[in-house]
Amino acid sequence: MLGHAVHRVIVVAVLAFSHASFAKDTIQDLNEHHGLADLELVQDWKNGNLAVLIRHEERCDRSSNKCLGPADGITELGSERAKKTGEAIRAHFGLDNVDVLTSPLLRTIQTVQYMVGDARQLPSRNTICGQDIIRRLFEHKNSERTLLLMTHSTCINDLIKSAGYRKSGKPDYGSLLFVRFLPEGEIEIVGKAKVE
Repeated sequence: MLGHAVHRVIVVAVLAFSHASFAKDTIQDLNEHHGLADLELVQDWKNGNLAVLIRHEERCDRSSNKCLGPADGITELGSERAKKTGEAIRAHFGLDNVDVLTSPLLRTIQTVQYMVGDARQLPSRNTICGQDIIRRLFEHKNSERTLLLMTHSTCINDLIKSAGYRKSGKPDYGSLLFVRFLPEGEIEIVGKAKVE
């Protein structure tokens, strides 16, 4: 009986060590460095080498803040933060070389409208999510344009997991995850940022 308990402890320890050994470190917080003003990031944006996944702003149905409209949308505070993020994106990168896609849910549509204006709606919130998210990103990416995707925390976590990183909890409302496209259908997560 004691042998089985020791064996289970050893197996659990080996699995935990294996995950810690093979999973990449947590994602770099770009706000701790140059933020959106990082020159390499700006150049990658202009060259169309990036995808940026953005979590929608604050959900009305999960907040005590005043709603912008229907309960499945965002709050007024969320719309103000989306405008601020959009201003930062325009100031650092511009929107000339960008394809903007959005999940069809109201909270993502409202966020993208306040942030950058119009976007092409995807057929489903899961169109570019799931275990094969990296392949799906490549399918929706124009090789010479940056892809901006307004999405949900589950989709962002799908990408983090698929890229071999340790998940660091739920992404903040309005947070940006920058992804660099590499040859041979691979990606590199550059880092995350939040406009304050």
